Amino acid sequence: MGVRYDEYPEHIGHLESDGCFRCHSDRHVTKDGRVISKNCDLCHTILAQGIPGQMAATTVYDTLEFQHPVPLRNDVWKTAFCSECHKALYQ
Repeated sequence: MGVRYDEYPEHIGHLESDGCFRCHSDRHVTKDGRVISKNCDLCHTILAQGIPGQMAATTVYDTLEFQHPVPLRNDVWKTAFCSECHKALYQ
């Protein structure tokens, strides 16, 4: 697509607005069936996550799979957009 992160600065992020998910949503499909993936690893490399005393970490040559910090019913965070729940925190 040739669009960079700074092309639409008002849409950077994904907690307070749909931001990244405007395009990275698996909703835009080409004629041959390709989509713009919503795989977070395209832009993020998670090196550490967790709460103090229970941190998981890896090296810069690897990445951790994102784990939502709070258990959610049916792992809804894997299919929903972050902004569906988090934007209420910024209103």
